[in-house]
Amino acid sequence: MFSPQKILPLGVIAVIALAIYALSTQGSPTMPESYIVITGKTMGTTYKVISSHGANKRSLQREIKAILEEVTDTASTWEEKSEISRFNRLKSTQKERYSELFISLLSLSYKIYLKSDGYFNPAIYPLVKLWGFERNGHLPPPSSKEIKDALSRADFSSIKLYGNYILKEDPEVEIDLSGIAKGYGVDMVSEYLKRLGSKSFLVEIGGEVRAFGRSPQGYPWVIGIEYPAFGVKPQGIIDRKVLLSDGALATSGVYHNYRNIADGRISHIIDPHTGYPKGGDLLSVTIYADTCAEADAVATAAVAMGRNKGLRWLNKEGYKALLISKSGSSLKVETTANFPPQMVPGSYKSK
Repeated sequence: MFSPQKILPLGVIAVIALAIYALSTQGSPTMPESYIVITGKTMGTTYKVISSHGANKRSLQREIKAILEEVTDTASTWEEKSEISRFNRLKSTQKERYSELFISLLSLSYKIYLKSDGYFNPAIYPLVKLWGFERNGHLPPPSSKEIKDALSRADFSSIKLYGNYILKEDPEVEIDLSGIAKGYGVDMVSEYLKRLGSKSFLVEIGGEVRAFGRSPQGYPWVIGIEYPAFGVKPQGIIDRKVLLSDGALATSGVYHNYRNIADGRISHIIDPHTGYPKGGDLLSVTIYADTCAEADAVATAAVAMGRNKGLRWLNKEGYKALLISKSGSSLKVETTANFPPQMVPGSYKSK
């Protein structure tokens, strides 16, 4: 549901812990000439790419922009001409042909959907709209009947893939890929840089990060994990630093994108099994994985599960995760057993 009109976190927010942060803490005040820094806006948020590749900056910027525009043209529900909008408008049970990118996004989504027992479910788009997290941001809370009706149209398994063709067994099913699209965009840019021969890069979109090689100082890239700003600690304070040299980090949280209603604050992350916004003490989940798309989707699923179920599932599946929950007036930080040991505790103001 990312919007090109405004900066809006989409299901996953991690701290922007870029090479600039690493440079400021490790001694070098300027970026070496052999590195290219590219910034811009995409998918309703911002992006930053730092790469050691010596290509022409303007040419590299143009190619990266084209990659990210392809993701937007494929997966943005805010773009009426996007593939996902065409898919959602189609009320047919006939096979229809779609792009390889759209098929790939659905395939990976289905993998996490099955693995998470449906807690990562792109087919909850009717519920996203019902709760006012799309264009109609000031809707009153829905009735239990409206929620039940929307849940009946949230069966992701009713979408069948046949090569480059898709069939809707339920013509009313609609999807929202915002829980995976930014991470997928990070991966597409990262793989492009690898094909160009870059030996060191960091790609970040809206806080979703993937890094390769080492920073200009020869250290792994330093990635910060932010305290959730939910009335417990101030936003912009980095709780943990993780050293990343070949992998990705993505965070899903309930504290950046929310609505205030008469009964209180509600999160944009909706429990696909109940149809209600996720409450409870769990504020954020950070996932360390090989690809940013998987980290993105897994983090979203774990937050939808809640702290107890989410932590059990993450440990069972062997995911590397860090969870931050409310505990009275303070925060409780927990990790799975295999979360990267390079973690350095401490509070540092983000740059």
